[in-house]
Amino acid sequence: MEDHERTENANRPEPELLYHYTTQEGMLGIINEQELWATDVRFLNDDREFQDGLRVAIEMTTQCSLNAGEDGLCTAQYLEEVLNSEFSKRPVYSVSFAGPLKDAEELFSSIDDPGDRLNMWRGYSERGIAYSIGLPRAGWTTDIEGLDFQECSYLRETKETYLTEILNRFVDLRNECIGNRLGSVSDGVPLEQAMDKMREEFNEGLDGILPDLKAQIAACKHESFWEEREWRLTVAPPSDHPKVFHASGRFGLTPRVRVALRGPDGLLPMKRIVIGPCPHMADAIESLKGLLIRKGYRHIEISPSQIPYRNW
Repeated sequence: MEDHERTENANRPEPELLYHYTTQEGMLGIINEQELWATDVRFLNDDREFQDGLRVAIEMTTQCSLNAGEDGLCTAQYLEEVLNSEFSKRPVYSVSFAGPLKDAEELFSSIDDPGDRLNMWRGYSERGIAYSIGLPRAGWTTDIEGLDFQECSYLRETKETYLTEILNRFVDLRNECIGNRLGSVSDGVPLEQAMDKMREEFNEGLDGILPDLKAQIAACKHESFWEEREWRLTVAPPSDHPKVFHASGRFGLTPRVRVALRGPDGLLPMKRIVIGPCPHMADAIESLKGLLIRKGYRHIEISPSQIPYRNW
């Protein structure tokens, strides 16, 4: 597979902070429980979540498999079956963050604040004040394994870039297993026995690739959602993991995962909180300060929204 230039984020420095938008109830839960909730991506507002990235991955794998003949096409088909089955048994959970503008949007870069965006306030402030929480991309620890943090891709060429490295690992594994089978047959091993051995080696190698591949696929978003400029923290624990639970949601009982991020002081690594548009901003600021102090947070920047949006 050929590498492609990352046209969505080429030559752009990594953002210092990424922002998680939440409701008033969500803000209270995050501070009181000292955790974020990751949501099963099948219960997010994109009806084609995961399927868009899966489609691109399978198309890329199938194209590369043409040169490998029937063996290649069979393994490409098998990968699709495994991914669909694996995703049903062990789905990807995501916490969404807003990132900075892209290079092509420089017209508004001077006024853009990822933590203070009108489209996000509109989505989160229907039932009262909304908040955005600024967290760094690194410098924290977590109590759950397998977390992945990356920028989402919306363009086809960027999705291919994201998927190329991990799919190359799949192709290398496939070629190695096929080569081993051919070598075994040449050495006199019965074909059926060589096939069984190849399947065993392939499935074992695939187990090491699937977590990264699922995380990359989950970061491929439909182009209609480009306005979100989303970054994702993803994790895929087994369904019986103690951090997995269910909560009510817009699309039914929603599987979620409790994710505790900890900075050097043992608290959530919040650096800044933006309070969304509201009629009594001074009171909202003082109330938030009091809550943070009681929970041990004393050095968080609190910013009022600068957007003249009114929904009251």
